[in-house]
Amino acid sequence: MGNMPELSTTTLYTTSCTECHRRKQKCSKSWPCNHCQSRKVSHLCQYTQRKTSTDVDSAKADPLDAKKRKWDTPNTDLLDDNHYAATADALKSLGYLELSTDFSTGKSMTTGNKSFLQRETEDLLNSIPPKAYCDAMVQNYVQVSNYQYYILYSPKFLEQYVRWWEQRARRENVDPEFTCLLFRVLAISSQSYTTILTDKVAAELGEDLQDLTDKYHRAAARISAQIPPGSGTIMQVQQLLMSAAWYKGENLFIESWHALASAIRQAQELGMHDDKLGKGMTEFDQEMRRRVWCILYDWDRSMGMVLARPFIIHDGQTSVPLPTVNLEHDPANPDVPSPIMQMTMGSQLLQSISGVLEFSRKRPSTTDGLACLKIVENWCSNLPPVYAIDHPDTSCDTKYPFLVRHRLQSHCICYATVFTILKPYLTEECTSSASDEIEAFESLRRATVDYGLKLMSKAQLLYNLFIPANPKYFFVVFLPFDTSTFFCSALLHDRETTLPRRSEIIQAIGKGISMLNVLRLITKTGPITWNVLARLVLALDISDKEAMLLDPEGLILKRKKSAKRVARGQRMERVQQPLSPEEQPSQSLLTPEFTASSNNGGTPESDVIPEFGDEAGFNNGADFDWQFDPIPVLDAASFTDIDFGEFASVWDWEDLNLPLEDLAFPYQPHITT
Repeated sequence: MGNMPELSTTTLYTTSCTECHRRKQKCSKSWPCNHCQSRKVSHLCQYTQRKTSTDVDSAKADPLDAKKRKWDTPNTDLLDDNHYAATADALKSLGYLELSTDFSTGKSMTTGNKSFLQRETEDLLNSIPPKAYCDAMVQNYVQVSNYQYYILYSPKFLEQYVRWWEQRARRENVDPEFTCLLFRVLAISSQSYTTILTDKVAAELGEDLQDLTDKYHRAAARISAQIPPGSGTIMQVQQLLMSAAWYKGENLFIESWHALASAIRQAQELGMHDDKLGKGMTEFDQEMRRRVWCILYDWDRSMGMVLARPFIIHDGQTSVPLPTVNLEHDPANPDVPSPIMQMTMGSQLLQSISGVLEFSRKRPSTTDGLACLKIVENWCSNLPPVYAIDHPDTSCDTKYPFLVRHRLQSHCICYATVFTILKPYLTEECTSSASDEIEAFESLRRATVDYGLKLMSKAQLLYNLFIPANPKYFFVVFLPFDTSTFFCSALLHDRETTLPRRSEIIQAIGKGISMLNVLRLITKTGPITWNVLARLVLALDISDKEAMLLDPEGLILKRKKSAKRVARGQRMERVQQPLSPEEQPSQSLLTPEFTASSNNGGTPESDVIPEFGDEAGFNNGADFDWQFDPIPVLDAASFTDIDFGEFASVWDWEDLNLPLEDLAFPYQPHITT
C-alpha cells in the first residue's frame, strides 16, 4: 500500500547504436546513449536487433528433431494468403481487436480511403499560412504551448515539419496524418496570446487569433473525420489528444471529454494499452507510445474526477510502464528533469491512489482517507528537488521556464486530488460513536482544510503566472472557484463555529473573490463563476471582523465611511437601487501582496496566506456601514434555475452539499457579531 509505480528501466546493449557506429564514436550502449543525448537527437538513437540464444540453439538442433517437428506441424501450404486475409477481415468486421498486427507501422487504410483523404487534404492546404507565419506559430507551440502537456516530442516533430515543407516545395503529395497534426499545432498555438502571435502573425495576416484558432481546428477536424477509426499511426492518437486539449482551452468540456475518449480508443486499437504489443519497435517508438499512454491515463483520471464521469481506462486491463523520462537528459544540466516528468509524476500519484480507494463523490471511509493521505505524503517527500513542495531548487528556472509552470501544476494537481476526495468531511458529520473513528474523522477534517488552503495558495500563484497572457488555461478559473465555493458551503454548515482554521478559510475565499473579479472580465466562464460565488458569499453568517477578512477590497460587500455606527447584530437590508460609479467594484488585477510578483511572471518567496487582524487597521469593521450588491439572493430556486452555460458540464452545484433546507427564503444577507 502506498508504493509508487516504478519508471521503466534502461536496457544496456552489447553493441553501439547506429548513430555512434556511423560516426565512429564510443557509445555508452544505453538508450538513449550519451552522444545522442548531448547532440539532442535521441530519436535517432537505435540498436539493431540481434539473434537471441533461442534462435541460435534452434539452428544447432538435431536435424532428426527438426524432421520430427516438421511432421508434427500442420501443413499450411494448402491455406494461401487470401484465406488468412479473409479470416482477418471477418474477425475485424465483428469488432475483434487485431492483436497480431505489426503496430510499428500502424494500421493501413483501403486504397479508396487513402485517395479520398489525399484529395481532402489538398483542398485544405490553402488554409496553411505562408511559411514565415507558419514557422512563427510552430515555434510558439514548441517553445510555449507544448509544455502544457508535452504531447509531441519537439525534435522529431520539427524534423517531420521541415520534410513536409520540402514536399510541398516539390509539389509532392504530403502526408494527410501529419497535415492534420500540423493543423492541431496551429490551432493550439493560436490560443495563447503571446507577443510573437499578436504583434506578428495576427496583425500581419489581418485576422483575429480566435478566428485563426477556429479555422485551423475546423480544418484538422475535416481531415480527422476522413481517417477511419482504428487506422493510422501514433500521430492519429496525438492529434485526437490535441483536439481534446483545444476543446478544453475553449471551455468546451463535454467535447473535450469525448475527444479524449476517441484518443484512448484509437490508442487501444494500436495496442498502446499493452506494452508487450510494442515489442520489435525501436526504443524511441516504444518510449513515445508509453508517453502518450501516460498522458491519456493522467487526463482520464483528472477529467473523470472533475467532471464526475466514469473512467475510460480500466487499471486491470492495461499494462504499460511509465516512461523512462531520460530522452531529454542534458549532460550539462543533469538535475533538470524531462518536460514529461510532471505527467509521469501525476500518473504515479493517481495510480497509487487508485490502488487503495475508488474515486467517487461519496465520502471515503476513514481507513481509505488516511491511506490516501499516506500516499500523498510519500509522493510529496519523493519529488525531485526542482519540484519540491518546500524550498524547491529554482536555480534552473531562468534557463528552463517550463519548470515554474510544471512545479505549480504538479502541486495544484496533488492538492486538488486530495481536496476533491476528502471534501465531504467538511460538510458531513461523523455518524460513529467510537472514539477511534471520531478521532480519525476529525484528523481527516483538519487535513482537508489544510490541503484546501494550500490549494488556494497555489491557485493564486498559478493565476499570477498565467494572467493576463494565457486566460484560457482551465485551472486558472476552476481552482479558485471550486475551492472558494466549497469553503463557503463548509462555513454554511459550521453552525457551531468549530471549523478548523476558520479565519484562514475566510481569507482564502477572499483570494478567490479577488481572482474571479478579474477573470469574469477576460474568460468565458468567469461571469458565471463570479455570480455563483457572490451568491454564496452573501449568504454567509459572519461577523464584522470576518467580513473584513473575506472582502477587504469591497468587491461584493460594499462599504463606505460613515459617522453612524451600525448596531451590532442588526440585520442589513439589501441595496436594491443601482450602484453609483463610485461604488463600482475595483478592477485592480491583483491583491496588494501579489502585485510586485505579477509584473515579471515570478512567484513570491512565500505562498502562505497572510494573516489579517485588528493590527492591520480594520478595527473590527466598526467604522463601516455595510451595503450589498444587488446580486440575486441564495435560495433553492436560484441554483436549480440558474443557467451555468458551458460551466454546467464541469461543475455540479449539488456537490457542495449546501444546507438549503435550513435557510429562510428569501435569505437576506447580514452581518453578525
